[in-house]
Amino acid sequence: MATKRLLIVANGFLWLAAGINILRIGILAILADSGIKWLWSLLIFTGFATMFVKLMKRNTLRINSFKQTRVPLYKFMTLKSYIIVIVMISLGITLRKFTHLPESFFAFFYTGLGSALGLCGLLYLINSAKKDQCLSK
Repeated sequence: MATKRLLIVANGFLWLAAGINILRIGILAILADSGIKWLWSLLIFTGFATMFVKLMKRNTLRINSFKQTRVPLYKFMTLKSYIIVIVMISLGITLRKFTHLPESFFAFFYTGLGSALGLCGLLYLINSAKKDQCLSK
């Protein structure tokens, strides 16, 4: 069983770890392809960051709405979120291993996506530190 704060921290570390890993792949692709279009990375980041921040706020509200003081740790995400994570990981692996997309695609796409995921992970962790954001009622 976990507190609400721990559920938010778990989300933060999951999103941060995913963001760092994807950003690492993007940076390696940038090093392999010097023709990166930084504007595309910024556009990808803006689109995903906007979407992820909304998800983070909604999930934080969901966690804080739990009536119990302690809930099972697996409730840090919804079933739908677990499914989305599995699909996204599978899609990422499939794109990297079984397609012939140029490294420049991964350079700008993964750099933008990884940065947005990492930012959201940091926001989860910041929210977990705010007493009024995740009270353990």
